[in-house]
Amino acid sequence: MFDAPPPPPPEPPRRVRGVPQGGARAGLAVLVVVVVIVALGALGWGVRSMLTGDAENVPPIATEASAEQAEQYSVSAPRRSTAAPTTTAARPPAGATPCPPVYGAVGAYASSAAGTNFTSCPFAEEVRLAYAGSGAPGQPRRVDAWSPITRQWYPMDCTVDGVVTCRGGNDAVVHVY
Repeated sequence: MFDAPPPPPPEPPRRVRGVPQGGARAGLAVLVVVVVIVALGALGWGVRSMLTGDAENVPPIATEASAEQAEQYSVSAPRRSTAAPTTTAARPPAGATPCPPVYGAVGAYASSAAGTNFTSCPFAEEVRLAYAGSGAPGQPRRVDAWSPITRQWYPMDCTVDGVVTCRGGNDAVVHVY
């Protein structure tokens, strides 16, 4: 006999002024992405710290670079400075092998020398760059230096007695002057 009236249509979703529909889901997705990126960064930092913090298990630094490695190293080096260097000492200690500079004078330091047969000149230059760029000249400190030969980071403990002497890795010794 009489049909019941049709049900009213559903209400449209309420919108908050300035927030697009589905904004809560988008905000949650952004938050999840940020948390994942931060977690991956922390994981990477932890792995790097573990790899650079264990000096006893670090392989020795190569003494000779292949022609390909030497060419790659010299290509990636920045332009040399023409400024007159200011140094703390005129020459390395006896028995050390002076290294040709790859970088111009960095702060008070224009030269480096390999102190052992386990130390390459490309690595000595990286230690010089790391030391000179990490604080006041003539102060003892620990620096992390990249080896272009082994493609690894090495912690180096630097002391000062006329020249800066940094020791680390597996019997690596670098003089900075």
